[in-house]
Amino acid sequence: MDPALEERIRRRAYQIWEEEGRPEGHDVEHWIRAVLELARDGMVRLLPDGVLQTDGDRDQRANGTRWPDRT
Repeated sequence: MDPALEERIRRRAYQIWEEEGRPEGHDVEHWIRAVLELARDGMVRLLPDGVLQTDGDRDQRANGTRWPDRT
């Protein structure tokens, strides 16, 4: 994942976690909410197969960023 994008998502997910009173076990939910907010605000695009695309790679789907593997 693009380090700058990952950091933006991480910071927003952390803010969401704090706003909700720091509940345990909601990290994936907070991460997804952060990604969806960035998509809503036009910072990233959600493509098929879990690919996140930023403006920097708009025309290069092969360079899109995949969701982290959480297995």
